[in-house]
Amino acid sequence: MKNTKGIIIAVVLLIAAVAAFVLIKPKQPTAKGWPQVYFYDMGKGETYVGPKNQIPPTQAPGGQGEAVWAAVYSCGDCADVSTHKVAYLEKFSPEAKGYLESAMATIGNSTRPEYQQPFANIPVGQELVASVDEPNTWLDKNAEGATIVRDGMASICDGQQAKMCTPPAK
Repeated sequence: MKNTKGIIIAVVLLIAAVAAFVLIKPKQPTAKGWPQVYFYDMGKGETYVGPKNQIPPTQAPGGQGEAVWAAVYSCGDCADVSTHKVAYLEKFSPEAKGYLESAMATIGNSTRPEYQQPFANIPVGQELVASVDEPNTWLDKNAEGATIVRDGMASICDGQQAKMCTPPAK
């Protein structure tokens, strides 16, 4: 009997110790999902918000055409969507898209800094930009013409500094 009581006491103490460890252990931050970015529906010419792990080109909502990332700026308050202007569009070559989708699947649902790492490894010529005015003319993001496309937003605010807008956090 004494041995049985000792075993029961030992098990109860072990359970209490595990429970105390679980309750006292610092909580790890939980992933709240992928950062949100602006997309541009190429068929409708409209922006919408989606998760960054949807690598463009991707299917637009409703399956009616292609969507790409949109660099959205404002001359006023980014919270006021009526002030939003699309400065340029962005997508990836099929090879880069495949690489990024594989990398994103490995990282999982994350807001942690490592979601940025795969983007740093994209080879030159695989990240493409286009002007909203010429959405079918895609240029290497690092090419001289692409610099002009990306810097074109400087003139959208009549001499004022344009602000880059990001979708509000969910």
